[in-house]
Amino acid sequence: MSEPRRHTADSITDDVLDRLYARAEQAEAERDQLRAGLDHQAQELATWRATVATLDSGAPGTPRHRAERAEAEAARWRSGHETAEAQLHHGRRQLDELEAAITRTRALADRLTEMADSSVSADDRQLYLALAADLRNALDSQEPRP
Repeated sequence: MSEPRRHTADSITDDVLDRLYARAEQAEAERDQLRAGLDHQAQELATWRATVATLDSGAPGTPRHRAERAEAEAARWRSGHETAEAQLHHGRRQLDELEAAITRTRALADRLTEMADSSVSADDRQLYLALAADLRNALDSQEPRP
C-alpha cells in the first residue's frame, strides 16, 4: 500500500513518523557534511589567495621579486655590454691608427734607405742609414720607448 504524500494528524502512523524523522536527520547530517566541505574549501581558497598575494607582492624570494631582480641585472648587463662595446670599438680604432702610424714609419725608414743609396756624400749616407736602422730597431723592439 502506498503512503499518501501529505499526512494529516489523523492519517500518520508511528512508523511513518519515524521514517520522516530519520529522513530529516539524514538530511541534516548531509547538510552538516556539505557545510564542513564548504568551510574547508573556503579555508583552502583563503590560503591560495594569501599565497598568490604573497607571490605577487614582490617580497624577497618571490617569483615577482626574482623576475624584477633578473630584469635589473639584465639592464645592468646591457648597459655594461654597450659600454664595453664602445670601449672595444674605440680600442680597435686606436689600434688601426697605431698600425697605420707604424706602416708610415716603416715606409719612412725605407725611404731613408733609398735616400742613402742615392746620396753622394758618405756622411749623408751614414746618417740616413743610421736613422733608418734606428727607426726599424725601435719598431721591432719589444720594449716601449718614451
